[in-house]
Amino acid sequence: MTLSEIKVVVDAQPVPCLLIDILQPHNVMFANKAFLNAFNVASKTLTGVAHNELTAQYFEHSAQNAMRLAVETAGKTKLPYTEKLLVALSNNSSMMAVDTYPVYNADGDVLCLAQNFNHYGTEVKDTDNPWRKSFDLFNYSPLPTWAYDTVTLKFLAANQAAQNTFGYTLDEYLNLTIMDMWYGEDADALQQALDEKVREGLPNNQLIRLITRDGRALYTEISSAPLPSWGPNTRIAMANDVTEQIRSAQNAELSNNLERLEKRILELNSQPDTPILEVLNSYTKGIENIFPEMICSVMQVHDDKIYNWATSSLPADYINSIEGTAIAENTGSCGTCAFLKQPVIAGDIATDARWIDYRECALANNLLACWSYPIMDSANEVVATFGLYYSQVRLPEKHEIKIIERAAALLKVIIENRRYAATLKETMQLMTLGQELASFGNWAWDIANNKVTWSDTLYQIYGLDKAGFKATFEGYQELLHPDDRERVYNIISGVLTNKQDVTFEERIIRPNGEVRYLRSWGTLKYDSNGTPLKMIGACLDITESKLVQQDLEALNSRYSDLFQLSPHPMFVYDINTLSYLDVNDAAIEIYGYSKEEFRAMTLYEIRPQEDIPLFKKILNDDIKEGVQHTGLSRHVKRNGEIITVMTRGNSINYDGKAARIAIAIDYTDKLKAEDALKASERRFRALIQEGSDLICITDTEGRCKYVSPNAAFVAGIDADELMGKKIGDYMSAPDAALLADKLAKITEHKRVELPPLTFNNADGETRWLQTVITDLREDTAIDGIVLNSRDVTQRVQQDIVIKEHLERFNSVSKATSDAIWDLNILSGEITWNHGINGIFGHKALKNDYQWWYSHVHPEDIDNVTSIVNRTIINRFSRWTSEYRFQCADGSYKSVLDRGFLVFDDDGCPVRMIGAIQDITERVNYIHAIEKHNAMLQEIAWTQSHVVRAPLARILGLLDLLNSGHCDADSKLMLQYLNISAKELDEVIHKIITKSQPQPTEINPN
Repeated sequence: MTLSEIKVVVDAQPVPCLLIDILQPHNVMFANKAFLNAFNVASKTLTGVAHNELTAQYFEHSAQNAMRLAVETAGKTKLPYTEKLLVALSNNSSMMAVDTYPVYNADGDVLCLAQNFNHYGTEVKDTDNPWRKSFDLFNYSPLPTWAYDTVTLKFLAANQAAQNTFGYTLDEYLNLTIMDMWYGEDADALQQALDEKVREGLPNNQLIRLITRDGRALYTEISSAPLPSWGPNTRIAMANDVTEQIRSAQNAELSNNLERLEKRILELNSQPDTPILEVLNSYTKGIENIFPEMICSVMQVHDDKIYNWATSSLPADYINSIEGTAIAENTGSCGTCAFLKQPVIAGDIATDARWIDYRECALANNLLACWSYPIMDSANEVVATFGLYYSQVRLPEKHEIKIIERAAALLKVIIENRRYAATLKETMQLMTLGQELASFGNWAWDIANNKVTWSDTLYQIYGLDKAGFKATFEGYQELLHPDDRERVYNIISGVLTNKQDVTFEERIIRPNGEVRYLRSWGTLKYDSNGTPLKMIGACLDITESKLVQQDLEALNSRYSDLFQLSPHPMFVYDINTLSYLDVNDAAIEIYGYSKEEFRAMTLYEIRPQEDIPLFKKILNDDIKEGVQHTGLSRHVKRNGEIITVMTRGNSINYDGKAARIAIAIDYTDKLKAEDALKASERRFRALIQEGSDLICITDTEGRCKYVSPNAAFVAGIDADELMGKKIGDYMSAPDAALLADKLAKITEHKRVELPPLTFNNADGETRWLQTVITDLREDTAIDGIVLNSRDVTQRVQQDIVIKEHLERFNSVSKATSDAIWDLNILSGEITWNHGINGIFGHKALKNDYQWWYSHVHPEDIDNVTSIVNRTIINRFSRWTSEYRFQCADGSYKSVLDRGFLVFDDDGCPVRMIGAIQDITERVNYIHAIEKHNAMLQEIAWTQSHVVRAPLARILGLLDLLNSGHCDADSKLMLQYLNISAKELDEVIHKIITKSQPQPTEINPN
């Protein structure tokens, strides 16, 4: 309150009172009517008079010092003077009790001192002082309270609660009328109450909405009545804020409507023939029916662009204006949301910088606000955005944010379920393509009914027409080579007896008489009693592998364009000096240094100074020649920006120098995303009651102490039925035992994630629930073990189907000694069959392209990658290459790799499937022949240059001796010597001829 307001209140009280300046010399600031009447003085004669002078006029000398001490003490301490004073008046014998205390304003500052005078015998304690009680009741009431003039409607006073609740200061209230706080839609009802009750002096109780200083609308229960002590036109009003109660009731109704909508949408989505567009449109229309002020849309994100997926109310010209927009920052709410992978709230499109290029069309269609929420898949990639448009400028409230998150979660379930179905279909297509690529077919033999089924590829292998040949076990035996029939029959009979998987080779004779070699595999399915039910297997045509392979192609050693074209920064540095020897284009672009600047730098110069000691330790302890190293570190760009990268390096020889090659993958955004995810999880736990998961709080025996209300939706059983019962009673015996074991050990692990477990409700329906157990017994708010369960029934059932197909695919692949691989070109992920372990010994391997790249011999990698790249660029369907591949023990094997490309509807390669065959023995055989030929050539050279040279000199000397004069005996001896030398020369000539390398036909078999 202000000083003027205090004077009004003090003047109205019946007890004599003085208001005294807190500063020296403590002059009188105001005397109320009761004081003037009690001492029969005029008000003008007291204002400005020193307190000491006033007390000297009306009180005995003995009382003056005590009253002065009370004023000085209260002024210094700013607290009430606790000692009660009893003083005598100077003009008569009557006594007065004096109370001295400070008077505060709304901010808690002392405005002045007050001194009350009560006649002795009728004095009232300070706590019973009528003025103090009236003042405290008004100013410290917990309910907002006002006094206002019913004629001008201006505020006359407002207590602290009114200031705190509605945000106006007291000075601001005194410049307002009550109409300034009226909510527009309630104005008529308020005007009616003003005319019929307020101005008639009647009490009034009414539920209305009032506007706060920051524009919020609060639901309030108003009680008002006349305030006669303030004048005939004054009225007091008190407001009880019931906004939360009303909104809670509204939110409960909205939640029920949303649950009914979600149930209907999930039932619609479960129908496989229902197009996803119909499901999404039904959902967006349902939300708009519940929230008429909303306009909903779902935008699909594809190839870093957004496309309209589902909307029922957005104008067509607006949809066309944003169709195909590339996601980036400042591309409206949806484009920015998809780019940043986080919600984007544009409360006012007209002023939001992210809408600068799109606001014209939006505003023309009366779209004034837009909130967008990302829909992420299991790989943390944005697959769609959920957008909400409004025809008014506004920001979301807490309950609206929950609704958006809830809708986005359901949309994620719908989209991922449809993607699982598409994956299953794609798996079937891949199996068919894999059979065609590897030339193998699969078969199944229903033993009880003697019914045999063959795949289309198996008919092709046998050279048979599917329409003209009915596959039976007897028919299959007739196609076998006569020499193999008994052996194969015994093998299959043995499987029926010992029930062990089998792999064998066999020969078949096609109808045209051609003999083909097959490698076959079989496994037996039998019931719980061991009775054979079905045998399934596969046959691989290995005829071509029996033929002589083509001559080897020479490979060049030096890293290829893959180094320069890698999207991640790559470096080559001298292991001794740590100087950069080479960098790729991505390093130059991302780090900002030129290639020349890099070559003038060392590894230390791209690291923060505080990280160098740790980096030196890593160099000394972990960087070893021939050993790959992976680790996280911080790098500094040319512009000073610090990024966190995952580096992987290995040793190479670069132009005769001992060097290492390293790749740096930026993990900065990923680490930020992980931190954001952790924060999101904390918020999720705080909003556990609003989630779609089943939340139970149990004791250590699994007995329910709390069950979330959505139990019927998630598990098909009411929450009340589960209370006090053990969760394990609704599970199968093995699952119940697993849950009991984890609960018993929860003290040790604190948090355990369980695989999907079965849950049987009262109707006998079995659902799969994936559960996370968290020990929160130490948390007094929880005091139990929390079980967070999610219904994954549909996903588990789909996984079972996919697993069966994958098991069949892997079973078929066992029939070959090749290592079969499947590369997703878009994601870089590679799937290997068991051959990668059987041939090369690799067990723990990374399913990515880089792992294969790092295991190809450095001298061979350029050639094989250039062949693959040329095949992809030219869109050839197949490619073949031979190279050396590193085994788990570090040795290399020579392999023949054959790849087959799969293209999408636009002719772009999306998947590559291949088979790697071990040709090491053939290569070693050829190398042995080449070594033998080199040895023969060396022998030939020795014969022609070392042995024959002295003989030639002897023949020359004999010619000279024969031309000279000698007797008959000497001449005869020379003649014999000459004949012997020529015979020796012919012998040497024949040796040289025979030692020459002869063309050799290579046959590794």
